[in-house]
Amino acid sequence: MPMRIMMIRHLKRHKLRVLTIALLICMLAGSLLGVFSPTQRYGTDKILHLLGYFSLSFLTMLTFKATTWRQQLVVALCVFFFGMAMEIAQYFIPHRRASLADLAFNTLGIMLGWLAIRFVVYWQKRR
Repeated sequence: MPMRIMMIRHLKRHKLRVLTIALLICMLAGSLLGVFSPTQRYGTDKILHLLGYFSLSFLTMLTFKATTWRQQLVVALCVFFFGMAMEIAQYFIPHRRASLADLAFNTLGIMLGWLAIRFVVYWQKRR
């Protein structure tokens, strides 16, 4: 394989890692500090939970090259436990509130991210 192609693949993988870490930091800050708190409309934060955990699970599976269902399950469980830890931590922070509904939407986002990665893996195998 030519060196140029290997370098391009390495740069793409590096950018993917940086993007995943940046998203993780943003979600950590948003969960614990409330930096990205939406308006008080009901449902807005649920959409953010769903999209955030969809993105995190999808990017993490891509970053770790999780192509088998077992690898994907491990990544999905890690993202789930991250979300659970954030909800538990919010319980102990005075200006934050833990919610089972938030955890449910986190889980839904993770499942949709897993479904999306399964589709990507299937599509790549068919090419």
